[in-house]
Amino acid sequence: MYPARVQSAPVSLPVRFWTFAMVVALIVLAIAPTQSVQAQTGSSSGAMELASVVPETSLFYAYANFDLESAQAQLTAELLERSGLTDTFGDEMMMDDMSSDVPEGAEIAVVVTSIPETPDVSVAEVSLDPLSATQDLDDGGYALIITSDNVQEEYEELLESIDMNVEFSGGDVTTTEYNGVMITSYIPEDGDDFTEPSAVALVGDYAIQAVYAEDIQPIIDTAAGAVPALDTNGNFLSLTGMLPAEHLALGFINGPAAVEALKMSSPEVTRNVDQRALDALDAWTAFSFSAEEAGFRLETRSIANATPFEEITPLDGSFLDRVDSNALLVINGSNIDATGLVSTFALLLAGGVAGEDPLATPVAGATPTSPEEYFASAESLLGFNLKTDFVDQLVGEFGLAISLEGSVMDSSAPPAVDAIMFSELDNPVPVQDALSKISFIIGAGMGDVGAIETRDVNGSQVSVVDIIETGVADRAEFGVVDGELVISVGNGLDDYLGAVEFPLSQDANFTAVMDQLPTDYGSVAYINLPVVLSMASQLEGSFGAGITDADPSCGDYATQTDAQAAYDEDQFENFQLDQDFDGEACEDFFNPVVATPEASGNPYPNVVGLASVSTQEDGVNGTTTFLLIDGE
Repeated sequence: MYPARVQSAPVSLPVRFWTFAMVVALIVLAIAPTQSVQAQTGSSSGAMELASVVPETSLFYAYANFDLESAQAQLTAELLERSGLTDTFGDEMMMDDMSSDVPEGAEIAVVVTSIPETPDVSVAEVSLDPLSATQDLDDGGYALIITSDNVQEEYEELLESIDMNVEFSGGDVTTTEYNGVMITSYIPEDGDDFTEPSAVALVGDYAIQAVYAEDIQPIIDTAAGAVPALDTNGNFLSLTGMLPAEHLALGFINGPAAVEALKMSSPEVTRNVDQRALDALDAWTAFSFSAEEAGFRLETRSIANATPFEEITPLDGSFLDRVDSNALLVINGSNIDATGLVSTFALLLAGGVAGEDPLATPVAGATPTSPEEYFASAESLLGFNLKTDFVDQLVGEFGLAISLEGSVMDSSAPPAVDAIMFSELDNPVPVQDALSKISFIIGAGMGDVGAIETRDVNGSQVSVVDIIETGVADRAEFGVVDGELVISVGNGLDDYLGAVEFPLSQDANFTAVMDQLPTDYGSVAYINLPVVLSMASQLEGSFGAGITDADPSCGDYATQTDAQAAYDEDQFENFQLDQDFDGEACEDFFNPVVATPEASGNPYPNVVGLASVSTQEDGVNGTTTFLLIDGE
């Protein structure tokens, strides 16, 4: 993401910090946070102020607040402390001493104004704003906007990073004036594959960094009022008005603009990707990430462009009654191919069977192959049509549940996976026929057509494949049972059809997380973090227990305390002192008789769970994700 990657010496605010900051913000956005799709008060943060210099035609805008004195930042620090994540990830994520690096009142944003060129299409042709790309770029199309209580200092730091690149890597620096603003650009020497070009400018109260000067020009024009700004866009204002007013991050995706840019830059992709997938992308979407007393929230709201969203069917929760409370991951929804992604995957599979790539650029002058032709070609080899005989039949409710049986501490009997995936069917007959042919193909691939066994399940024949050699489970099964497609690993199918003593729907952690989410939802995804974290802790202990932490270099120290002090001072240089990666140096060297560690539980007992649901109201689609942290 960040242009000035090569830094050979530190400065007080290294440019790479902003890369780290934005990456952390976007990662958090992907995994974490409000309730129903109802209008809320407008944003009170600086997201709207930064949007005032962002071109309205931009494809993507993401804002993050790094003001450590703000209420959201303080609440975030409290949540991380309660969760225990600060102690674990503080060093790696630079959160242990971030206050020494983050300027007071820091706010940053990333804006994407165009899609970089492909080998056959110039950026200048695909840019939605001609000013955002006036030359053929090898990269670019985006810019980083930085503001703080002392933006002049941040701007000077950016200039310093360019000077450092020149000093240590060579290259040329030029300055150009654009509409009264000076832009300083750095171009690496020819043949330098490690240092990237960069351009910086001071635009009003904002320091801007991009790849090329052309990427900064639309921001200059927007700040001058020559180009409409994002904060005047009706869809942006409407959608952000539905999100929480207090947030750490806010963003906007201009889906229709992205679709048009994609059609120009990669026509072969848009030609063969299922139309429903393009319809899902062809929407304006806003998102926010916020901290609350109970945890973190991620909200999204979307307005469709040309094609209205498919109506969401509320779930009755019956699948959750058939899933054990120890399940690691559970997903439940309606119409598994509603977005066309399954059809797109089937198209790629059909192309693979036929020995072609449906997304490849056609040979000049050749007539492009249609998706129907790809499926027909694969049908001649498979004996059934992946689209019409299989994917198109997957309608109604679907679900997925994955569990792990056994202890990761027992090396003699590793844990086995139990999983079940089901989908209701429009017509079970063609699906059953397709599965019979798949069973034959798998058997032939194993060198023995009769290797696939069958068993009777509720009057239906289910194919059984021995997969014990994988170490994952003893068997995999697939078939049509009670009018549903079922694909199972281990005991997943038997568990799904049997009685559950402790169902997920009645689990205290699950219900506590779901209490933070809307009650009328069309899909739900749940990660059982207490179980996941407990297993991860056991696996870490099991890994460390099998390694003797007695490197010969431990003999350079008189005591374990001395070795520990050396390791703590420079873990990189003295990594060999901690062979089992548990943070304790040379424990086996100085104390060779060590008891086998006991299985540990969840090291983060206050991390309750993570769940996400999809909602719909008045034609607006939304998602709400909540990471619940206890200990209020």
